[in-house]
Amino acid sequence: MALRPGGLKTSMFCSPADLQIEAKLLLDNHPNMDELNKYERQYHIPIGFNVPIIMKSSLPQLLYIIELRSSKTVHPTLRRIVHKIAQSVETHYPDTCNFFCDYDKDNFTLRRGTQDIIQK
Repeated sequence: MALRPGGLKTSMFCSPADLQIEAKLLLDNHPNMDELNKYERQYHIPIGFNVPIIMKSSLPQLLYIIELRSSKTVHPTLRRIVHKIAQSVETHYPDTCNFFCDYDKDNFTLRRGTQDIIQK
């Protein structure tokens, strides 16, 4: 499997094995990986990357999750998945469900760069 330009696959339908292969290729081909300290390396694989999830909920619970997790303050990777879920709900229940999904484009701010994961 060759690494695609732009890095890892972003589809929510990729298998964990495919993503693991791509992540390994990406890390192996990183030009300065040996020069990074352990705090810098943690950003190359997201924290939840190796944790598959199954989400079970009732329809009202799902609508609540969509409303909470579709806003711009949510991490872009989760936000894209929630948008796909919202589109599926809108397709399957067009006249039944009344909910809000924030489809506005992300507006990256420098405040996100001030957040860090370090041991204190």
